[in-house]
Order: sequence, then C-alpha cells, then structure tokens
Amino acid sequence: VKNNVDKVFSKFVVEGKCTVRFKDPPLDVSIKKADPLQLKILLNLLKHCHANEDFGGRNVPLISAITTKQLSLSRQMTIKSRAQYPAIGKQFPSSLERLTINSCELKRIDSRIYNLYNLKSLHLGFNKISILPEKLNPKCFSSLNELHLLHNQLVEISPTLLLKLKNTLGCLDISHNEITVLPDAICEMNQLRSLNCSYNKLSVLPKNIGWLRSLRELRISNNNLTHIPGSVKKLCLCHVNFSSNNFTEINAMENKPTLSGLSVSSLRECAAISVIKNKVKYADDDIPKILQHYLKTSNWSACGRPCFENYIAFKCGFDLHCAIDTTGEIVVDGSLIVPMEIAVCCHKCLRFCPP
Repeated sequence: VKNNVDKVFSKFVVEGKCTVRFKDPPLDVSIKKADPLQLKILLNLLKHCHANEDFGGRNVPLISAITTKQLSLSRQMTIKSRAQYPAIGKQFPSSLERLTINSCELKRIDSRIYNLYNLKSLHLGFNKISILPEKLNPKCFSSLNELHLLHNQLVEISPTLLLKLKNTLGCLDISHNEITVLPDAICEMNQLRSLNCSYNKLSVLPKNIGWLRSLRELRISNNNLTHIPGSVKKLCLCHVNFSSNNFTEINAMENKPTLSGLSVSSLRECAAISVIKNKVKYADDDIPKILQHYLKTSNWSACGRPCFENYIAFKCGFDLHCAIDTTGEIVVDGSLIVPMEIAVCCHKCLRFCPP
C-alpha cells in the first residue's frame, strides 16, 4: 500500500461503495455493499498507510467483522411511524433488500428509495400514496420481486412502472385503493405469480390477462366486474377470488351470435395476425411504435386465433374449474359459472359457443 495508491474514488462511500486504483500492479479494486462507517474507517487507514505515517501509539480504529445479525439488519428495515422515518438528507442503507414503510402518511414514493438498487421487496401499505413514478433510471427497481401498495389512495397504475418491472416482479398487491382500470401493460409482466386487486373500482379486466402464464394467484374480489375476459381460460391458477362483484346473470345473457356483423379484415389486421401466429420476432427499430402497440392489443377468439378489430363480442358462462389447478381454491359468490366475454371471428368459433 505504501506509495502505491494512485487514486481513490469515494463519491458513493455513503452508499457503501468505492474504488481504489493501485499503481503496481495497475488494477482497480471495487468495494460494494459495505457498511458506510466501516468503509470510511478503511479508507482512513489506507490514507495513513499510503503516506507511511506512524500512528505513534494512537488508538487505531478497527474494522470489525460483520455478524450474521448485523448483516440481516443491514438488508431489511421496517418503519411504522413518522418518528422512525429517516430525516431529510439522510439516505437509506444501500444494502437494503427488504423495506417496509407503513402508516407514515406518504403521498408518493420517496425518491431516496429509487437509489436502493439491491431492493427485492418493497412494502408501502397503509399510506396516502396517490401517484406512482412515470420516469425511472435504468438501475431503479432492477431486482424488485415484491411490491405491496395496499391501503393507499391510488386511482391508476403507471404503465411505465409495470413495464419497468415486467421481468422481475413476482408479487403485486394493489388492493384497497380507488383504481378503476388496469393498464394493458400489466399483461406483459412475465414473472408475475400473485396479483391482488381486491377492493378497488374495476369494471373490466385487461382482455389479455391470460398472457400472464406465470400467474398462480388472482384476487379481484369486491370490485364492479360484470364479466371476465375470454383469455382467463388460458390461466392455470392455484387460487382465484372473484367474490363480491356485479356479474351478469347467466340467464340474462345473449343468444348464440351470428356472423352477419363481420366484415373483411383490414390489411393491417391481417398482417398483425400473421406476425403473431408465426411468432415473428422483431426489434424496436423494425416497425413503428404505433404498430408495436397495435400488436399488443390483440384479442384471442374462441377458436384460438388472434383478432384485433373484426370480431363479435359474445358473453357466455365459464366454469372457473377450467382455469384452476386440480388442488386449487376458488372463492366466488354462489355458482362457479361466471360470465365470460369471448371473441367470435369465424364459423369455427361458433362451435365453442353454447346454443
């Protein structure tokens, strides 16, 4: 170390990170996820050793080994009141993996939380959050697996945030809010296993919610649903709760549809159907954004073919047993047959419609 340190990059020492550049051999040593206090002690000792200073009997601060308990505490934090909340200017520990902030009257997500790049679980229930971020830096929430926003004042969910989390988030709890619509972006969350939207004001579900192939738990009780989308039949759930909704009476639904309302599909729709059926891969630069969005709005007809504009919506009864695992649990009011809206695009679809 003596006269061998070229430079020390300590800008992020408060986050437990720094880089030490040595002369011989020429290499950089990066330190991450360190305790900020211990890291400052280390850099101070390094400074004295580099200058070949004699401590002359002075007490040298020691860098203590971190115990398992300390390591666990540095990775999780629970705040249950405003008195426990970090003061302005003070950062959350950068090593946090689980953060719980309840009953602190937060109106939005604290910007300091966006710097917790190791965060895997975030609980922000029982606050007053009404808006979610639209723009996030690339590292933000890159490892987040659980997001709990229950008992807040949300009226909508940011599609930008959902797309940001689509490859990592496994559990989303947005129950007990004022949400009226779930954005279509939620259907692109590849890793989502549990979705709780109970006690909101939802009148419809995204028509492509069946794209959530990893989904195992779906809770949408106490909403204003009149029917469920046809894509639900593609799911294989372990738990489903559709209780306390406004489902249409099965007897009151329409008769078997006719195809007289269909027309010739547009060239755009034909091309989009071909792209999806043949699983054509494309990059963002290959086609305009507006067409990329169009491809994501496809509806799956009763015969299994994707359709966009040229189809007839038809409501029929659906047995929830068809969308749940043999050992799964179903919670509904009364009958397990619930209204489902399916798309009819051709004569083949009519075979799947009850007489």
